[in-house]
Parts: sequence; C-alpha cells; structure tokens
Amino acid sequence: MTRDNSNLEGASLIGTKLTDATMSDTILRNANLTRADLSGADLIDADLTGARLDGTVLLGANLTNAHLDDATFHGVIADHTTTWPQGFTPPSDTRPRRVIPSRTAKVYGRVHRAHYRIGRRS
Repeated sequence: MTRDNSNLEGASLIGTKLTDATMSDTILRNANLTRADLSGADLIDADLTGARLDGTVLLGANLTNAHLDDATFHGVIADHTTTWPQGFTPPSDTRPRRVIPSRTAKVYGRVHRAHYRIGRRS
C-alpha cells in the first residue's frame, strides 16, 4: 500500500493490515488505528496528532519525525526495530515481542518475504 502525502484525517482503520505501507507525510490526525498492523510501515513525517494507536503492531515501523502529539499508544507492540521520533519515549506499557519467521515463505520476483507470527519474548 502506498499512501504518500494522503489525507486520512479521522479515518477509521481499526484492525487494518498495513504491513510495509509507505505512508510518509500522510495526514492521520485523529485517525483510529487501534489493533492495526503497521509492521515495517514507513511513517516518516506522518501527522499522527491525536491518533489512536492502542494495541497497534509497530514492529520495524519507521516513525522518524512523525508528529505524535496527543496520540494514544496503550499496549502498542514494538521492539528494537521500531524507529521512534528523536526525543520520543515509547509508552511504558509497550509490549516488546520478537518476530519469529514461520516455515512458509512466498516469493515475489526476486524478493523473498517470510510470513511472521508474533511470539512472546523469552
């Protein structure tokens, strides 16, 4: 999914699968992204002011320079591969997970993409 420079202000994207989406400079003010899967998403310079990201999967997401004022992050799933804006402290209830490749992999041209499942951290 590519949504560079789009205006999705106030959009309801509850539980939406947006893995590897390119959403840099996208306006997502007051959007509801509860339980959305944004693994590997490019959210550079995205405006997430007032967005609801409760329970959202942000493994490997890039939020460099994203605007996160008044956004909620209760129970967000992130890890060391998640890039937060400079000076931003992830919420204390962030649930770290490790990504475990499954046995199945699909081939798209020359790119191999493995399916992932989220496992508990050891």
